[in-house]
Amino acid sequence: MGGVIRRSTRAALSGVAAGVLVLALGLAGPSGAAAKHSSATRLSSLSVSPSATDPRIAGPSDPNLAVLGPRASWNGLLVVFLAGSGGQPACCRMFLDEAATLGYHVVGLTYDNGVAVGSRCLNDLSCYGQVRLDVFDGVDPTAPTGVVARDGVEHRLAALLATLARTHPGDGWGAFVNHGRPEYRSIVFAGHSQGGGEAAFIGTQRRLRGVISLSSPPDTNDLHVAAPWLSGVAGGTTPLDRYYAFVHVGDPFLPRIEADWAAMGLGGFGPLTSVDETGPPYAKSHELISASPLPAVVLATHDSTAVDEAQPLCANGQSEYVAVWRYLLQGAGGLPVTASPPGCPA
Repeated sequence: MGGVIRRSTRAALSGVAAGVLVLALGLAGPSGAAAKHSSATRLSSLSVSPSATDPRIAGPSDPNLAVLGPRASWNGLLVVFLAGSGGQPACCRMFLDEAATLGYHVVGLTYDNGVAVGSRCLNDLSCYGQVRLDVFDGVDPTAPTGVVARDGVEHRLAALLATLARTHPGDGWGAFVNHGRPEYRSIVFAGHSQGGGEAAFIGTQRRLRGVISLSSPPDTNDLHVAAPWLSGVAGGTTPLDRYYAFVHVGDPFLPRIEADWAAMGLGGFGPLTSVDETGPPYAKSHELISASPLPAVVLATHDSTAVDEAQPLCANGQSEYVAVWRYLLQGAGGLPVTASPPGCPA
């Protein structure tokens, strides 16, 4: 078989590199911050090259990641995470670990994210939906992205899940793929920046378990008018009450993101709610915001919702946002929400 599949097991998962933003969407690499993160639950991690899942895949070849907790913790659901522009799945190991600790099977999926959607579309609002659809399924030969079906998110995910089910039959991956197609109703799509916008868009095309958008979407023109596809979220294929979102108050794209959240209808579940002074369930809001001080890294305010390098860390090495991530993952997955205090443990 072509490509590479590597396994590692540990309580703390780590990487090296920094997060950088490209145009309107985030470029993030794996971060040394994850080395400081520890989990009481041992997690199993697999690194799988896209060519190991299908040798015809010709686009980005950074390794996919698969993270899994002990069998006793499994909740029967899958989280698929999409990184920001130019980013790799390893950008956000702390978020992926938290999802696995909650019992999810977790995939960090490599996909065609080399160019920011905003740099392709600028003020052409109709372009945003066209680009996002092509990144998802690759069936439109006229799209400016030029993605083909075998390189779309849908095929890449199906091929990865089928490979994991075949090579690790005892690990439960087969529950999330059926006759070559992902079992979308058991899948929460989550993503940062470009990836968070793509996750939200996929929710308009397939009935997902839920959607988590981190520092996203920013699909607007310069007047902060939302792209038309966003008005299709409310009343769309995936129930609106399974969409959740999180942003930092200092994010340079906050006005665009807020315009998109308004177009999606997330305000119907309550106002924008700070996570800094209160903990889950945040009055059941689906629009969360933080003003927490952040490390001095490039565009930390955009990356802090997901990227390891930009995390506000507690003394124990965990992110201050662990409780926020748990709320998002539980809410989007339709799971019971765990009440907890905000910030770092006392």
